[in-house]
Amino acid sequence: MRAPALVLPPLVLLLLPGCGVTLSKDCQTTSTTNLGDDEVSALGFSAADLLSVGAGLRTVPGTLEDGTAVTATLDGVRGDGEATFTETEIVTTRVPNGMLWGETSYDMAIICRNTLSVPITLSVSSDDGAIDYSEAGTVSANDGSLLDFVSLDSSVAPADASGLPTVEERGIEEAFAQADIVDGGTLVTGSVGWQGSTETSSWARYMLQFESPTTP
Repeated sequence: MRAPALVLPPLVLLLLPGCGVTLSKDCQTTSTTNLGDDEVSALGFSAADLLSVGAGLRTVPGTLEDGTAVTATLDGVRGDGEATFTETEIVTTRVPNGMLWGETSYDMAIICRNTLSVPITLSVSSDDGAIDYSEAGTVSANDGSLLDFVSLDSSVAPADASGLPTVEERGIEEAFAQADIVDGGTLVTGSVGWQGSTETSSWARYMLQFESPTTP
């Protein structure tokens, strides 16, 4: 008598979603604290100290978009609102990447800095009258630059922008002005212009650029 044939169940292939992940690093704000102008932040300086370097009137040589040499005037005046001290930390994000297994890590050298910022009105003009920008912005320094590198920044939506020549560009998002004051004012550099993005790229068009060794 023949033994019954051994019947094996059909082989089932399970299609499981990939469990691989990509690890990426980024900076995340952990706290924001309002400070009085004379209150010393954890960086070792106060908003008043920051304003003594970043605010005030400066005159520097500049160049318009068409190459014309002009004299540029940069001014930062204390604006409305409180100074803020922002603390940050590095966070790692795990994002599924569709691979079957394993981890991919972008081991980028990321430094997250704590920053003290103060509201200002930032004005930039040229002596020929072509540029006359003035909008709300901030002056800031962080725990890496201390007061050796102070940044002034301002931006405004196109509908509200004034004082810049009109340009025809796709994807205009805002007018901007920015300046860096280095080594307590021994170097001032910056620009004013338009910036935006399209479906494929981001762009900036500089209407005025300036850079000068100077003393505040």
